[in-house]
Amino acid sequence: MTTSSPETAVNKAPIDKAVCICKKVRTNEFMAKITEHKAFTVDEARDVTGANTGCGACYETVEMLVAKAKAQSIA
Repeated sequence: MTTSSPETAVNKAPIDKAVCICKKVRTNEFMAKITEHKAFTVDEARDVTGANTGCGACYETVEMLVAKAKAQSIA
């Protein structure tokens, strides 16, 4: 059985995948807003995107995308 790390899964995800279904936030919008506002924590990302303010099911996705954006901003 082959497993991939969460980071690998994020890198292979379709670019405009749904991040938060409750708030209708998609990957392109999410990444643009958190990068623009330098929102590199889950709490900051919630504030600028609205994602992860509903049912909470997208928490891990939000967390992974925030980590990816933060790493890309440092590189």
